[in-house]
Amino acid sequence: MKIQILIVYIIVTFLASAISTEAKTPKNKDLGFGLILGEPAGASVIFKIDAEESIHAYIGNSYFGDIKIGADYLWYFDAFNSKIVTLYTGPGAFIGFGEGNKLFRKKENWDNDAMGIGIRGVLGVNFIPKNTSIEIFLESAIDLTIVPDNLTQPYIAIGFRFYP
Repeated sequence: MKIQILIVYIIVTFLASAISTEAKTPKNKDLGFGLILGEPAGASVIFKIDAEESIHAYIGNSYFGDIKIGADYLWYFDAFNSKIVTLYTGPGAFIGFGEGNKLFRKKENWDNDAMGIGIRGVLGVNFIPKNTSIEIFLESAIDLTIVPDNLTQPYIAIGFRFYP
């Protein structure tokens, strides 16, 4: 059942990316830095490739483990016909280190120094107040851990980024 939910989520992600339209960045800058609260709780860096695409990288303390490092390839689309609020979606990958607390494993006796590798699908909304260098975002993701065990889990995060 979880794998079917992930497949539907990925299909919706790619269909939504096909509808992409131009989205604005704060003061038309390409590089942003910020914080994420949720999964993971940590630092966020985003590089805008163009008005419709970006690469988002993050590192933080995972609720279900120690350290989680990942990157997402995001497409923006104007679902609300707004220059302030846009939606984004895309695929990503991550590596997690630590005990995992069932994030990376199904077995109760997994080592505390385990490493998990997986893929994810992201769907989010960002809010860019006019004439500022700030972006506020809320996103949900479904992670599929591939190594060491197959495990699917949904997540949600909120954060902000500053574009210097």
